[in-house]
Amino acid sequence: MASYADDTWTDGLGVSHTGQIYTVTVDDPILSPSTFEVQYKLPDSGGDYVVWVETSGGWEQREAEIDGTYLVFQADGDSVVFMVEESGTGWSVLLLAASGCAAAAVVVLILLRVRKGRKGNKRASR
Repeated sequence: MASYADDTWTDGLGVSHTGQIYTVTVDDPILSPSTFEVQYKLPDSGGDYVVWVETSGGWEQREAEIDGTYLVFQADGDSVVFMVEESGTGWSVLLLAASGCAAAAVVVLILLRVRKGRKGNKRASR
């Protein structure tokens, strides 16, 4: 059985994610699976995707591979709650890159100001 709902959640790094969260439950009267394979049909087979799985410790990335137009990963127990997210172009990546550039610019400005201050002190002492 499978179901989904639109929701927002936060990963272990505090980054917020919004999307469709799926729940898959295996209900087999004969077998009680300890693990099972989930095959998720991708909306676009040309992209890069990340699988997030809800665990008792919070949301964690799960290793997955693309098989044709499906994203395939392993799940534990008889139920899994997961979200598939396109990676590499998300706002969190752009925000992280912009923050890194801003931090580098601040460091450069501080170094320039320190160098300028040292040159000024040498001239004043002559």
